Amino acid sequence: MVSLVVIRIHKRQVSIYALRKGRIEERIKHQGSHLILY
Repeated sequence: MVSLVVIRIHKRQVSIYALRKGRIEERIKHQGSHLILY
């Protein structure tokens, strides 16, 4: 039971991390010229 909960939380964290990474990549693509300012 505990292991299943941990796996669920881990999957959730991975999905959130993937979404953040995807958003960052999109920002880099759209704001490539503004990347120096950040």
